[in-house]
Amino acid sequence: WDVWGTFGVQPRGDDEHSMADEENEEEQEESIVPHALTKEEVEKGLSGVAKTVDGTSYALTRFAASGLALNSISVLKTFKHIRYIDVSNNFIVDLSMLEGLPYLLSLNARKNNMMSLKLPKLEFLQVLNVSENKLKAIDGLEAPMLRYLYLTGNHIATVAGLDALEQLEKLELEKNKLKSAEGLGLPQLKTLTLANNALESVAGLDGLSGVPTLDLSGNVITTLEGFPQSPCLATLSLKGNKIDKPDQVENLKEIPLKNLDLSENPVAEVENYRIKIIRRLPALEILDEEEITEEERELAKEPEEEPPEVSFYLLSCLPLGSFSLTDILFRRSPQKRRPTSDCVENNEKTCI
Repeated sequence: WDVWGTFGVQPRGDDEHSMADEENEEEQEESIVPHALTKEEVEKGLSGVAKTVDGTSYALTRFAASGLALNSISVLKTFKHIRYIDVSNNFIVDLSMLEGLPYLLSLNARKNNMMSLKLPKLEFLQVLNVSENKLKAIDGLEAPMLRYLYLTGNHIATVAGLDALEQLEKLELEKNKLKSAEGLGLPQLKTLTLANNALESVAGLDGLSGVPTLDLSGNVITTLEGFPQSPCLATLSLKGNKIDKPDQVENLKEIPLKNLDLSENPVAEVENYRIKIIRRLPALEILDEEEITEEERELAKEPEEEPPEVSFYLLSCLPLGSFSLTDILFRRSPQKRRPTSDCVENNEKTCI
């Protein structure tokens, strides 16, 4: 078959795959200079014979070229039937040449050198992985069928340009530089990961009404005030933030949470911490990756004891020694009081 024809290259057998693997290992031992994708590399990377979209013939639909030090894959635009591409761990800076691949469904370009996401409009793209690049923004992404978007480990400081992704179900923005979640008004999302950013609050999450799983771990959130009252949120991770008071979870009481992680927050050091959280969120089933026990539930049903308040009897006069610290802390009445005037006359310094 013609390498540049409809079929690309004839699929190899197992023996040929083994030989190719050995050759790849030898090549990896040598230093590789970044270069454009070659005809030989295309031949090695093509696989997956399937019917064409119009059903009239067959074509190779998969291409893999991970870790080959590629800085350009423009030659792929002549293979319009490719549906799955893996060019991870290379030196690619631009993906605009993919405009010649109208049937592309999945693109893995993880670990490359892209500073901006320059993609043509891809009508059928459903999975896009551009994690561990150098992206600072994600504006202008045109992929109306996109369902899974992976952006972990970039330099993204603000979120914008995602409103058009009406089919997006999963979004990973872990290990970026986000200080705010503003711009994430995506009600169709099912899973959102914002872990290990620099979020200081939960502002901007109010549009996520359909998310059942939300990961906000590893940020610097100090308050849960204004947390969106999502009717679908069942799992929430706030691990490794700066929340310091059990009362903060009062902002979550209208949410049907089943699984909450507050570990590695200052609040986790509070005495009887688990009981205090369970008392405020009785529907929880798992707290900090540990199932809530029946014993903890019974303890949570007991009224919470308020810390004693020091009560002073202003302008009262007591005999010396009759008013102890215990009396003050527990508001006990002294055994005997004398009129203030007696104290004044006797020059006693026991008036409080």
